[in-house]
This record gives sequence, C-alpha cells and structure tokens, in this order.
Amino acid sequence: MMSFVRHLQRIELNGIGVNTNLISTFGHHMAKYVYDKKLYQNYNFFTTTSRPSNSIHNLNFAALTPEHRKCFSPLNDVFVEFDFDAYHPRLIGDLVGYDFTDGPVHEYLSDKYGVDLSKGKNMTFQYLYGGIPNEIANKIEFLNMTKNLINEMWIEFKDKKKINTHIYNRPLKEENLENLNPQKLFNYYIQSYETERNVKLLMKLHQYLLTKKTKIVHYNYDSFLFDYDKNDGVKIIYDVKKILEKNGFMTKINVGRNYGEMKNYEF
Repeated sequence: MMSFVRHLQRIELNGIGVNTNLISTFGHHMAKYVYDKKLYQNYNFFTTTSRPSNSIHNLNFAALTPEHRKCFSPLNDVFVEFDFDAYHPRLIGDLVGYDFTDGPVHEYLSDKYGVDLSKGKNMTFQYLYGGIPNEIANKIEFLNMTKNLINEMWIEFKDKKKINTHIYNRPLKEENLENLNPQKLFNYYIQSYETERNVKLLMKLHQYLLTKKTKIVHYNYDSFLFDYDKNDGVKIIYDVKKILEKNGFMTKINVGRNYGEMKNYEF
C-alpha cells in the first residue's frame, strides 16, 4: 500500500495548473485553495479495490465535465494526455492470454458481433460485467476465455473466502465485499489489476521524468495527463508512449491548451 500512496503523492505534489475559469465555474471560495497557480489533488486508496478516488473541496476530479476541465491549463507549454484504448478488455485479454489485433479493440469486437461501434462497445461491457450468455461465448473466443476465468475465480473465492490481486497479491476478502456474485467479483478484480498496473507505470514514469521539466499532473484510471515542456523535446512523448504501451497495450494522444479542449494528435 505504501508504494501506491507514494507514487500518487508525487502527482499530488506536482499540482495541476488552473485558470480564471476555476472561480467562475466553482465559486470564489476555491481561490483560497490555489497556490502558485496550482490546485493540489487528493488521491484516496481506501476504497474496496484500492482504485483511488480523487476529490478535494467538493471538486471530484474523477467526474469532471468538459466545462469543469476547461478550468485546468498547463503551466509549461501544453497538456498532453495518453488515453488507453479499451483498457479493461485489454487487461482481461492479458489475463486470459488472448492476443488482440494491433487496431482498436472495440472495433475488432464490434466486427465480431456484426454491429456498429457504438452498439458494440455497449455489448462488450454488458457481457464483461453483466454476464456472458453461453451462445455468445461459444461464438467469440475472447468472451469464452473470459467466461471461463470468471467461473474459475468464483470457485476459488467461494473455497478460500478471498482472492488475491494479480500483481501485488493483496487479498480481496469476502468479509469486506458485500452482495457479491461472479460478475461483481470479476469487476473488483479487474479494477484492482488496473490500479496495480498503473502504479507500476507511475513508478517508471516518475523515474523517467525526474530530470525533465514535463510533469504528470493528473491520473484518471485509463489516462495520464502531462504538463509538457517543449524544452524536453519530442522524444519524451515517444518514450512515455513506449512505457505505457508495453506488453501490447495501446494509447491515443490528445493535446490541448486546457484540459477541456483536447484534440487527438498524431506524433
């Protein structure tokens, strides 16, 4: 747990730049929380899966609307955000040993279903966290492998009254989890895997950025936001991308002068 806290604290200490929209959006009382043009976040790991919440002074960073995001601006040159492609399906693919193509996962699975992308994304999350019908599992290998993993995890959990997380072997205990079923347990497990993987990534990113002016200023489950300094050169973008995309994960890059108006950018 100390490893988790330490790496999130470093983001908190970096702070995230704000602009005058903060006051007009959230009120004048927010001014007293701004120091050196920054607002400091508060990550809390004391949640069911240790997937951190992040709120401070009634501002929930995990649920910012586009208008809320416009309140945050880089103190260097530009915000650069790395957003994972279909992070949960890829995490599950990693667990079950399923190799997705190099393209977007949701497009790949939507083609398998024979539906458009929007409907396909909804179907994927419905199957993963609502239950996979046998007839669907029999047709789509990834979902069949996932269904088998869910069943195996549930059997282990009922037998041992706990299941250990994938990376750090932290116990998810029956006594701490309410109203469980196989799908809910699986959801908790994937969220814990997401968090633990991200903490390991943060460790590598903090180490890499130690001598750079670019800083990580926000983390939100499947994305990392950087306050980029052009003096670090474009190579830093490729190096960060390489760290995040290890083992077959994919990201897209968004760039903007404020957090609410980010646009996709190809480096």
